[in-house]
Amino acid sequence: MILVFLLLWTCATSSGAPSANDTLCLINHNALPPRTLQEFAWLHFPKAGTSFSTTLYHYACEGLPDDASPQKIPGIKGGIIKPFESKYRFKKHCNHKGIVWRGTSRAGHRPHLDNESSITSTVMMVRDPRHRLLSALHTMNNPGVSETRKESLRNVETIHEFVHFPGIAGCQVKMLTGSKCAEDSTVDEACINRAIANLKRAAFVGITDEWDSSICLFHAMFGGKQLPIEFHNVRPTNSSSGAEKFGAYSRDDISSIRPEDDPGDWRLYQAALALFRQRQREYGLPVHINHTDLREPQV
Repeated sequence: MILVFLLLWTCATSSGAPSANDTLCLINHNALPPRTLQEFAWLHFPKAGTSFSTTLYHYACEGLPDDASPQKIPGIKGGIIKPFESKYRFKKHCNHKGIVWRGTSRAGHRPHLDNESSITSTVMMVRDPRHRLLSALHTMNNPGVSETRKESLRNVETIHEFVHFPGIAGCQVKMLTGSKCAEDSTVDEACINRAIANLKRAAFVGITDEWDSSICLFHAMFGGKQLPIEFHNVRPTNSSSGAEKFGAYSRDDISSIRPEDDPGDWRLYQAALALFRQRQREYGLPVHINHTDLREPQV
């Protein structure tokens, strides 16, 4: 008889408010057992889930309060990571459990370099490029755009112009192959295939669009204490000049962007979904496939 262990966690909606429904994680204990992730680095794609930092901090650090998470602190300039590490003193609490979080810019948007062998200990969240592009449109957060191109980017008038602006598409493919997110570099067949190969070798690939299931999978694969705070959105998209200018485009309405607008990242996303489903099955988690999204772009 298959033994099933039910874990009931409180989760949050994408806005960060508590959900009316609880997340039910079904773990089949006849599946693969978890292993400790002794060393890892986070490949953080822009607009693909800064909230994953909450899970990683609690996994690598000891002595943190259960409700601790990187948050914007009123009166303190900058992002959410530096204030968090200052408050909880990263060097004191972290890397003392035999788990090493590599890198000094732990939540930055540093690309993976092809000459690194560290991809097998890299963790990441991959996002549907349509949602990622919409979020990037509202925040105008596009690392890698050169100073000479920034002014031109600010002058785009439509979402179509934004998506097809040089360097905007292919962000996740580029970062998996050594380039910055919005760098104006070629995303050809060889680049896409190399990105997918790197993706398949990574230690963990979650799906931003399936947040709760991704957090469940992380703990099924690597153990660690599961906490309700991991299901909260600690970095909801903020208002910006982009949000004001493109307010007519809902952050949840992807009908204005097609997979064909970002074919490289769409192919990478499909590969990430396939790997995600495979690992869900291997680690005894339920699989729910949305067949309407699983289609190849026409290019």
